Amino acid sequence: MDSFNFSKAQPPDEVISVMQKTNKLNTEQYQNLLDIVFSLLSNAPNANEMESKLQEFASSNGIKVAPLKQMAKILIVVTNAMVQKNLSVLQVESDLQRLGVSEENAKTFCAAYKASISKMHTKLLVSSAKGRKLVGFDWKFGVTASSSELRKVGRCFIQAKFCVEGADRKRQDCVVEMTLPQFYDLMHDVEKAKISLESLGQ
Repeated sequence: MDSFNFSKAQPPDEVISVMQKTNKLNTEQYQNLLDIVFSLLSNAPNANEMESKLQEFASSNGIKVAPLKQMAKILIVVTNAMVQKNLSVLQVESDLQRLGVSEENAKTFCAAYKASISKMHTKLLVSSAKGRKLVGFDWKFGVTASSSELRKVGRCFIQAKFCVEGADRKRQDCVVEMTLPQFYDLMHDVEKAKISLESLGQ
């Protein structure tokens, strides 16, 4: 059996089972759950806020809190793995289908993933750099010459490489591919961080 894009090993049965259980949610419920999950993965984590949103979601939809929390947890784990692997929307959709997610839910997930990938990448880079020093940053500009999707041919993209160094002096590269708008969003966030540090005299 071919490996998944987000995982080299076969995902645990629990992951597959819970991902399939999300098919029982209606369109609005699934979208609302994804909003909660992607908000957490895109912004500074706030466990209390997420807990409150899940409690409110469960109460207003007549759903038990425990299985809802389990769905959110698995969605976070799977999505985070997809972001770390820098998967394309096509790869994400392929994995979701193999996990047994319905076609409609897979498309809803992919739309949310595409809309949030830039912020999730930024948060991932910031969290992975905690306790480490950014020692290098390179980027390359590219154009898609061929693709299974005709509309993607000729599109521009940026391949960015961040090099961070830990306390043990070991260096690690983090390579991220993003669209031009995603790159501009990242540079905007970096500029804001730089201004904040300068105002603190760092």
